[in-house]
Amino acid sequence: MKVSSAIPRLTTFPLILCLLGSLAQAACPDVFISEFMASNDRTLNDEDGDDSDWIEIFNSGSTPTSLNGWFLTDKANNLVKWRFPDVFVSPNGYLVIFASEKDKTNPTGSLHTNFKLSADGEYLALISPTANVISEFAPAYPKQFTDVSYGRTPGMPEVLGYFTQPTPAEPNASGGAGFAPEVHFSNASGTFTTSFNLTLSTSASDSVIRYTLDGHLPTNSSPAYAEPIWIANSVQVRAQAFEDGLLPGPPHSESFLLLSNDVVNFTSDLPVIIIHSLGQPAPTSTNQSSAHISVHEPIGGVTSLTNPATLATRSRIKVRKVTRPKSSFTLEFWDEHNRDKSQEIIGLPPDADWVLYAPQKEDAVLIHNPFIYQLSRDIGRYSPRTRFVEVYFNAGAGPIGMTNYHGIYVLEEKIKIGRHRVDNRQTSAGACPAARSDRRLFAAD
Repeated sequence: MKVSSAIPRLTTFPLILCLLGSLAQAACPDVFISEFMASNDRTLNDEDGDDSDWIEIFNSGSTPTSLNGWFLTDKANNLVKWRFPDVFVSPNGYLVIFASEKDKTNPTGSLHTNFKLSADGEYLALISPTANVISEFAPAYPKQFTDVSYGRTPGMPEVLGYFTQPTPAEPNASGGAGFAPEVHFSNASGTFTTSFNLTLSTSASDSVIRYTLDGHLPTNSSPAYAEPIWIANSVQVRAQAFEDGLLPGPPHSESFLLLSNDVVNFTSDLPVIIIHSLGQPAPTSTNQSSAHISVHEPIGGVTSLTNPATLATRSRIKVRKVTRPKSSFTLEFWDEHNRDKSQEIIGLPPDADWVLYAPQKEDAVLIHNPFIYQLSRDIGRYSPRTRFVEVYFNAGAGPIGMTNYHGIYVLEEKIKIGRHRVDNRQTSAGACPAARSDRRLFAAD
């Protein structure tokens, strides 16, 4: 790191600024510089044990991106200063490059640029193979401080600021010191039959609460909360606090699902999953869609849609297989920034990825898959754990009614490498290929 002697060693960080405009591109691409540290002392060591500065690249897209032939530079008049080798960034994945002057480009090892970062502030950019600027801090990022990173706010990449809790190769922080406070809701997610007023509040009188009703994260131009929000139909309310001199606070979302009269008295002895697109496009086999998922379990042996939800979460849904009379789906639980969020559901171990399997007419007894899966587990082999559920799915807008009833489904674990799925830490060299430590799975669907 190129550290000026005029930069003090900070034991506290009294002010975190939210910077807009020239330092951030107007429309952030899928791949961009999400965080960097220009004065590293104790945050992250490289493979040589040195406290090198570092730059984090994030791929917000849904497909892997090759960086082969891309460049990093700290000079606006030399856009091709350091060239990436043949490396990929996974979807929603991160790549950390050390800014150490060591100039290491072995794609199987740690990457090091041929320049260091200046704590006094300088130009920094990610450049495409055609020498186009993809992501930059221009004309220069501001003065940097020891073990404090600088980067983009999750969900709002045009908003830049300092992070007192650096997160190399992990999502940037969205709360804590230097952030506006969290927004509190008077009501939690769930179903309702009678309209009501929703109240939002924060712990700071100087904060401005901004909210949306269309599923998007609030921005500093979203409507400001001034009075209770009248909830009369199915809706997702997303809110965030904004305060001068601070980064936006952590986003907070709650969803409220109106029940039609024809389902208020519905009961079952099975858990019920309600899926609501809340006005977003309906999912297909090629296009995913955001949705709200509400899980209702038996109380005293009886499930009602008016029971409190045991799980309420934002999610992604996609048609897994188009069949008649009903399709199967894949589900992915999301956090506030559309990242995977592992959660328990109906007593199953926490994970973000699930399958809603629709038994077809050939399986009149509905148990073919669950029965074989159970036999596999009984002999000590992994197979997906399952739960029978009933499903309501509103792929549009408005209340939940009997027209949204999809019948009985099997909730299954999606087969994947993971501690609660195919745990390759416990397999031997003689295990089947799908479970060996090379972390490869063969899928045939």
